[in-house]
Amino acid sequence: MTPRYSRRVTANWASGSGYTGSCSVEDYAAPDVAIATLPGVSQALQDTLAASQFIGGTPSEPAMGGAARYAMQWASDHPDRQTYIIFATDGEASHCGGPSVTGAVLEAQTAYNHDPQVRTYVIGVGSDLVSLNAVAAAGGTGQAFLVDAGATQPLIDALTSVQSTQLCRYQIPQPPVGEVDFDQINVLVEYTDPSLMQFVPNVGVEESCDPAEGGWYYDDPDSPERILLCPAT
Repeated sequence: MTPRYSRRVTANWASGSGYTGSCSVEDYAAPDVAIATLPGVSQALQDTLAASQFIGGTPSEPAMGGAARYAMQWASDHPDRQTYIIFATDGEASHCGGPSVTGAVLEAQTAYNHDPQVRTYVIGVGSDLVSLNAVAAAGGTGQAFLVDAGATQPLIDALTSVQSTQLCRYQIPQPPVGEVDFDQINVLVEYTDPSLMQFVPNVGVEESCDPAEGGWYYDDPDSPERILLCPAT
């Protein structure tokens, strides 16, 4: 799987006692760096990070709403890809309607209910951010990753965890004609050296994953939508 990445910078400027950052969802729906293949887009990501300044409030609802709109459209245009949002913030919602994450929760839920589904992972940097768990739950990922401000390695670990989770999920390929026969799906691991090519066994359910040999299983045996790989695989 080739990793792809998109970034939307949320920059808000404080002026005196008031905020001048946008509260419009549309202003956050266009990414600074569009989804593209890594590592080719790496420099563009570094450049936009270097040029960004973050001052002022935390417009969680419009930022999440903009990300959701972009991600849902991209998912619809690329149904063969897994699309997800990483919502990273260093504070509670404190702009565009007051201190509440309710709006962000609803936006995450909308993306999760979209077809194709878009999950939202949440990373909170700082203290007293437990309300962000509600955004993660609405986005289908359980709870937020909460890390201390200034702690670089926990943040890297959180991002790595998100990446490894998503890389183990695959859309079920559609046949050129007819319906999918779920008893005839095979998972084949291909390497640069074709002599290393191997089949991965279907273990049925997650609990049957072999700790050494791995395997794969359907997300829902009765109504499969995705192929999930065991940790060892």
